[in-house]
Amino acid sequence: MELLVVIAIIAILAAILFPVFARARENARRSSCQSNLKQIGLSVFQYKQDYDEKLPLYITGGAYEGWADSVQPYIKSIQIFQCPSESSVPTTTPGTGNYTDYWINLLATGQSDAAFNATASTVLLGDGQPTNVTGAWSVGGNTTCSYAYSLPLWECTLAPITTLTPATLPTGGAHRHLSGANFAFADGHVKWQKGGPEATDKMASVYEAGNTTTTTGSAPTFSIK
Repeated sequence: MELLVVIAIIAILAAILFPVFARARENARRSSCQSNLKQIGLSVFQYKQDYDEKLPLYITGGAYEGWADSVQPYIKSIQIFQCPSESSVPTTTPGTGNYTDYWINLLATGQSDAAFNATASTVLLGDGQPTNVTGAWSVGGNTTCSYAYSLPLWECTLAPITTLTPATLPTGGAHRHLSGANFAFADGHVKWQKGGPEATDKMASVYEAGNTTTTTGSAPTFSIK
């Protein structure tokens, strides 16, 4: 009888503690991911200093040669481009396969500092790499944007939006870390932001590029001038 009581107590404790341990592990992975984004963001700033104060282009050569390849020499590490919560096996060759689990805001690529009117609330880099596909879709119902592997969220020019429209991240990106995602901003800081409804890839408080800081109330967006 005593043994059954002990087993029951152990089972109850395990049921309580296992979720706590799982959350602690994911917190550690989220912190590691934020560190990755910080390092990648610094490499983007170093690149900018060497190239007339302009951000790297989203694609620089062949089909898979893009922004990550441009900043990799400043990092000298492949592993930093891999999110610790991403289960797929990374490749070790720049410009191929799952070289990076992160994306860059395409509207900002190739731009100089003068293009930003709110660097602290402008998303520059983010978490959740899209799969290896190309295509087009509508964002917010007001434009069509192209989408390809190792490119960022959107390649498009959005019409001004007068109502708040949540951003859509690549599949799974909005809830990568504890129901949210990590972002690096154009001023260099990195922050976790809460995702929207779990069944969607929408963000809760990060908005599309067409939303200006006037409509977002300084909440994060992808907008530049």
